[in-house]
Amino acid sequence: MHFYPKITSPWKRLVEKSKTVSIGVYVDKYAEMLSNIMYYATEKIDGTNLNICYDGEHISFQGHTDKTQWAAEVETWINDKFVNDRFETMVEQKFGETNVQFCGELIGPKIQNNLYKLEDYHFIVFDVYFPDKKIWASMETRQFICEDLGLDHVVPVKIIQPTENSHSELIRESTDVVYSDLKFWTDVLIDADKRQQYTFRSTINPNREIEGFVVRPKHELYDATGSNRIIYKIKVKDILGREPKNL
Repeated sequence: MHFYPKITSPWKRLVEKSKTVSIGVYVDKYAEMLSNIMYYATEKIDGTNLNICYDGEHISFQGHTDKTQWAAEVETWINDKFVNDRFETMVEQKFGETNVQFCGELIGPKIQNNLYKLEDYHFIVFDVYFPDKKIWASMETRQFICEDLGLDHVVPVKIIQPTENSHSELIRESTDVVYSDLKFWTDVLIDADKRQQYTFRSTINPNREIEGFVVRPKHELYDATGSNRIIYKIKVKDILGREPKNL
């Protein structure tokens, strides 16, 4: 059983085992039909999936599947951080008997070779799910919940803007969330790669290139089944055919 749905690229891989996707060839009818609507992006984080679950009474945790195995020190960290009276009380005070699941990525030592060179473990929430209602929290609600509970969480990209006077930079600060189409978010990674003086850096460790983006519509959308969200990942590896670089 998978506890968090798999997210695919919006672009299709035409050749089996190819290192790259075929940009412009959509993975399914939904990606094609919704290619030009407005999406916002968050950084794709490369760690291991962790879900902190509250059943209305108690806190537990799950991995990506029911077969996920945890190293002893990792399990100890998760228990110390979340499976305790303090955090359980905070969640209970906020949600009462409502079931809620905090879906995120665990990063740190001994996880994916510690890509971000961290000295301790970090749990970064990228989704909040209400199982009984089968509802995913909106961007604004997700951020509010996480900040109220003191949880680290992904934030929308706000810094995409080519500069006019310098080829060494791709972006400058903006106060607004950036919304654009699927091709735009793909081109951001391609343009950054072409500008040899600049690489789109991770917000977790600016000495590492970003893994890619997770993009979602400005307003939540679902496919015809009503259960699968429209959400995609646009990865450096899929677009450029190489692993993200240490800088």
